[in-house]
Amino acid sequence: MQRKTTSRCKARSAEWACAALLALVLAGCGDAPGAVQKVNAAQPKTGAAAKTAPSNGASSAGAASAAKPPQILSVFNTNDTHDPFHPKLKPKIATASAQQNAQPEPNQIVSAIEAGFSGTVGAGEERVALVYGLLLEKQRETTLSLNVGGTLRHVKVKPLRILRNAVELQVEGVPQPVTITKRTR
Repeated sequence: MQRKTTSRCKARSAEWACAALLALVLAGCGDAPGAVQKVNAAQPKTGAAAKTAPSNGASSAGAASAAKPPQILSVFNTNDTHDPFHPKLKPKIATASAQQNAQPEPNQIVSAIEAGFSGTVGAGEERVALVYGLLLEKQRETTLSLNVGGTLRHVKVKPLRILRNAVELQVEGVPQPVTITKRTR
């Protein structure tokens, strides 16, 4: 039984060795020595080899072509606005409506905060406001993620006073404090 197992292992190892050799040859690791000689022939000769070389027209033409500097294939310019990888693609031009969406009006921000205001929790000086599921403590700045005009905006708010049914907020982008009361639905 051991002989059969040993012969199977040898056969499989021979198959793997052939497969690995084939992979190396296909990958280019088995280049012929003639390819190296062709590369060396294209390089200009220097020193004693240059003196012994025959001076016919073919070798001087090969030396002249090898002495040329390499050509620059691509040049990137920062002043040019087109994309070098996608030259047919037109750059997007900002329109007036896109600029209006970039800077929403303070009224839009305040109405978005009012929509998320759920009320206040606590009693006396221990009250906190609940806006979009976040607890806002008095005199502590918090960043809210608001959907204003179809875009997500991060707005900093700071509760100045928290009353029983309302909250007075200092909102980023709004010059004066804003009082928000709970809407009845």
